[in-house]
Amino acid sequence: MLQHQHFLWTFFVLWDYLSQPWDYVIVALFSVLPDIDITPKKFQFLPKVLRDPLNLITSLIWKIFYLPYVMVAGWFIGEKALEHRTITHALWPALMLSAIIYWFYPQGGLLAFASYVLHLYFDSITKSGVRWLYPWLYIRGRLNTSSWWQRFIPDVVLAGALYLQTPAWLPLLLFALLIKEVRLS
Repeated sequence: MLQHQHFLWTFFVLWDYLSQPWDYVIVALFSVLPDIDITPKKFQFLPKVLRDPLNLITSLIWKIFYLPYVMVAGWFIGEKALEHRTITHALWPALMLSAIIYWFYPQGGLLAFASYVLHLYFDSITKSGVRWLYPWLYIRGRLNTSSWWQRFIPDVVLAGALYLQTPAWLPLLLFALLIKEVRLS
């Protein structure tokens, strides 16, 4: 899925659980954090007043967490671990980072974990899929995000869900129908 779709869908699903200002920052960051292996700059779809602080925080996270990972993983595991949708698209970073946040701010830790997992879920319905328990459990779907018209299916579903005021779990359940393959590798 595209960045703005991860961002919007995560807010749609978790909106009722956001009560503090930090909750919004945590959800915004963790909704796109698994894609940190692409670039440290995110949030290009947001107004500058929101984009710049979030990009600064994301860049710091990239330098603190991802660069050391690149050096260690590249050395021990090899270049395969540095490809997109490998370790950053697994539950391990979600568990580790949300546990750190949970230690200081329990609600924030739960929101961070939920946001990260929602990102993985939405990437799982695409043809590229996700290795949830990298490198073992692999889940992929039918949505082809390289097709221009299929890129907008999540946007249309979100607009319909907002218009019809459906509960957040209903479109998530519909997206589960797009899962094509689940395997241990």
